[in-house]
Order: sequence, then C-alpha cells, then structure tokens
Amino acid sequence: DAMIKIWSLQERREIWGITAHTNCVISLSLTTDGEHLISSATDGIVKVWNLPERRVEYTLRNPSNLLKATISPDDSQVICAGSDNSVTGWSFRTISKMTRLQGHTHPVVDLDTTPDGKKIVSASYDNSIRIWDIQ
Repeated sequence: DAMIKIWSLQERREIWGITAHTNCVISLSLTTDGEHLISSATDGIVKVWNLPERRVEYTLRNPSNLLKATISPDDSQVICAGSDNSVTGWSFRTISKMTRLQGHTHPVVDLDTTPDGKKIVSASYDNSIRIWDIQ
C-alpha cells in the first residue's frame, strides 16, 4: 500500500503512520544518522522524510517508474533504479541530478552500493548485473 509506519520495537507499537505516496511504496532506506528516511513508490516519486520533524523535506521525480531507491553510504546521493533501464543519482543536499548510468537493456530492478560508496551494483530484467565505478 501507500503507507509508511514507524514502530517502536521496545514498546511494540506503531508510533507514527502516514499515507506517504499515491502508489505502492516499494523501497525504504535510512540515512546513517537515522534522521532521514528515503521512500520510493511505483509512481516515480522519491520522498526524503525528516523523521524527527515527521515531515517531507523534499520530493524527487525520477524520470521513469521507480523500482528501487537507496542512499549512498556517505549520505551524499539518493540512488534510483527505474523502468527506463538506468540508474540515477541525485545529490542528497542540493536535490540536483548528479549521475545517470545507462547500459542495461531492460528495467533495473535492484541496486546497492559498496560500503566505501565507490561503486554501484545494479541488477536488471535483462539478466545482467553491472558494477559501476562512480568515483
């Protein structure tokens, strides 16, 4: 569904819930400090939530339907995989497009970064996995 719910594991109860998107939420990622949550939905919208203030800090519109969004290990980029066969990196601070990686021939369905943040790994419906050097 389009909901995001934050739970207290200690209290075993929901402490905050919101209808976050108009379409199904498909991925969530936390910044290293736990202050921001990145949510993405099948409508191509990525939202960056300020968790202490319980509000959307900003919204990104990916060029295609999203299949995954995550944050880089150094919290500098929001990285999105989409149905346009590409991986797009957005600056977490300035909300500007930093990178667009193209090479897959079918939608990119998953992605991750190496712990040092120097590479992005993407998987596609074209039966390939690509390792991108972004440094």
